[in-house]
Amino acid sequence: MQNYLLENARLAVSYIEKHIPGIRAYLPEATYFLWIDFSPSGLSPEQIIEKCVYQAHVAVTRGTEFIEGGESFVRLNYACPRSLLMEALQRLEKVLNQ
Repeated sequence: MQNYLLENARLAVSYIEKHIPGIRAYLPEATYFLWIDFSPSGLSPEQIIEKCVYQAHVAVTRGTEFIEGGESFVRLNYACPRSLLMEALQRLEKVLNQ
């Protein structure tokens, strides 16, 4: 299971690097949540949530709930079937690359 989840994390980081310019993702050190940094996109915290949750229909958690100054970050749970993760990434790609 750990290998499968680590592959999910690697896949998500790689997919974001290749397909969604303007955001960055980081391999986690200890959790099943991928940190995604929207600061290169220039989006406000409200716009980030609007695009992720309400347009792409991808549940994320605001970074401000975990770190001070995390306004441009969200967390995405990658502990799920790979097909579901890919669907979420493709939805984000479609919305963020408009």
